[in-house]
Amino acid sequence: MQRVAFELYVSPHHATGNLRWDKPGDGYGFPMAKSGYGDLIGFDRETQVP
Repeated sequence: MQRVAFELYVSPHHATGNLRWDKPGDGYGFPMAKSGYGDLIGFDRETQVP
């Protein structure tokens, strides 16, 4: 699941803002490895446990 989050956040579609799930800027709903917490946006950032 963390690999899915990583691939989404490094994709060119995320970089251009063309990738979204539900509301723009809300994240994608997959858990991220601790090393990637700084890249999270929206709800993803709010729900990750540091």
